Amino acid sequence: MQERGGVEEITVLVDKPDHGGDVRGGPGDHVELREVVADECRLEDEVLGRIAGDRQLRKADDVGARGARLVHPADDQPRISGQVTDGWVDLGESNPHNSILTAPSPPLGLVVPVAYFDRLRALSRERHTLLCVGLDPDPDRIEGGAAGALRHCRDVVRQTEEHVCCFKPNSAFWEQYGPDGWAALLELRDEAPDTPFLLDAKRGDMDNTMRAYARAVFGTLAMDAATVSPYLGSDSLREFTRYEDRGVYVLCRTSNPGARDVQHLESGGKPVFEHVAVLAEGLNGAGNIGLVVGATAPAEVAAIRRITALPFLLPGVGAQGGDVESAVRAAWNGDPASCLVAASRSVIYASKPAREAEALKAQINLATGVRA
Repeated sequence: MQERGGVEEITVLVDKPDHGGDVRGGPGDHVELREVVADECRLEDEVLGRIAGDRQLRKADDVGARGARLVHPADDQPRISGQVTDGWVDLGESNPHNSILTAPSPPLGLVVPVAYFDRLRALSRERHTLLCVGLDPDPDRIEGGAAGALRHCRDVVRQTEEHVCCFKPNSAFWEQYGPDGWAALLELRDEAPDTPFLLDAKRGDMDNTMRAYARAVFGTLAMDAATVSPYLGSDSLREFTRYEDRGVYVLCRTSNPGARDVQHLESGGKPVFEHVAVLAEGLNGAGNIGLVVGATAPAEVAAIRRITALPFLLPGVGAQGGDVESAVRAAWNGDPASCLVAASRSVIYASKPAREAEALKAQINLATGVRA
């Protein structure tokens, strides 16, 4: 254990993940941890932020301002046998002699994050689903301001959680309510601690601004994943991807009609969206990057899948009229994270959201050839 700048560094070992398989696994599937070599600055920010927010880090008074750096385990060295809870491995519950190599025992309450895509895969197998429900409250359809939006979306979460492997709130729909909207979103996040939340924020800016955006999304709001814009390039994107336990979906070929205006322009004989896919591949050293590829353009989904195996977020089904069967078949490659299908309005404004979510889940599973 070393103490540097007021932050104690603790080295722990974790197992590699299993990225294969399909959605047919059972509830007892073991969640394995992927290799992470964490950025020290990011971890200091994250741990300190979680202590301040008193959200993800339990027993913070025992931990203090500690950072945890994960390293690849050698084949003949002991591994962590901690318990996975709410996306975190609790080292306080594990055998200290099998967990910490540079300290005689782990501090009680120290937690190691489980990578977003590993959580997504495990939950997809457990619940037999590739469905993601968007939580986008419209004040023209939901009365009562932020409180009404929270009540409505909380009910949707409770009704649909068993049928989804992720929830996707769009930040704009909560920002429109002002500070009350942010508070409501935080409460909504706590409604389903076992299910990942993906903030659809489409952030894109200079690197120092993106650093602040990332702290807000992953620290203050405690989101598990986010969408980002690639327009400012790799230095901008790295401010999000350096949070290696969080998912980062890069806009590639979006679902709106105007996507062709820029994303289909050619450079070097290839459309811009293909260049974006290649850029994302090059930044995926931590295995935490995916692509946003609209289900309204199944031909482009297939074209992008031919050049990359990155996970896809497929918006555009339901109210946008995307072709579920064609898009899912084009995106699916056997990896449960390869094809996260997002639907918002068609589910959250349905008279029976649970029934709508269950039907959409079945339609998606039929397209992949996977049976629940």
